[in-house]
Amino acid sequence: MPTLVDLSRTLDPANRELVPESYKALETVLAPKIHYLHPSGEGRDRMTEIFGCPADHLPNGEGWGEDWLTEMNTHCGTHVDAPLHSGSLIEGREARTISDIDLSELYAPGMILDVREWVEPGRGISIEALERAIAATGREVQQGDALPHCCWSRHAAASRTPMTRTIRPLTWPMPNWWRRSPAWSARRVPNRPVTRSWSVAR
Repeated sequence: MPTLVDLSRTLDPANRELVPESYKALETVLAPKIHYLHPSGEGRDRMTEIFGCPADHLPNGEGWGEDWLTEMNTHCGTHVDAPLHSGSLIEGREARTISDIDLSELYAPGMILDVREWVEPGRGISIEALERAIAATGREVQQGDALPHCCWSRHAAASRTPMTRTIRPLTWPMPNWWRRSPAWSARRVPNRPVTRSWSVAR
């Protein structure tokens, strides 16, 4: 029986209140604004307006329950980044949008490389760290199945890790979060080994 790991994250509007004033523009990434319509209130009123019927024609005098989500972007919550998110050209070619990606590309055998033991805040993930993480799994990497753990969950807002489901506090300021989270490195980044090209070749 395969193990299913829940990677979803709750979209909690309360997280918007944790954002410092200087970074309010990033609220749309953390959570939407949610307006709740209860069946006995606005849900009922909305339904009678749409269908032109009195409330006593509805079951128990109630309409539907509904949530209005506003002020959010496609980077909010659990999502897949389209190549276009990283720029209009990827490897010299026009970047694909999310509608260009077939679902079959998002389903494959996986390997989690837990590199947390061998990385330092603010530095790139080294090839040595990746090699050690691969060895710790007890098997070799197969084509298309590497998924590193880059430690971002240590800093994310109300992050619930799949293993512990622990609610973690929000770490600010945001630029510090980006600077301190270990990440893939490319040749153009000073003092960081080139792990992206190594991972593709591997």
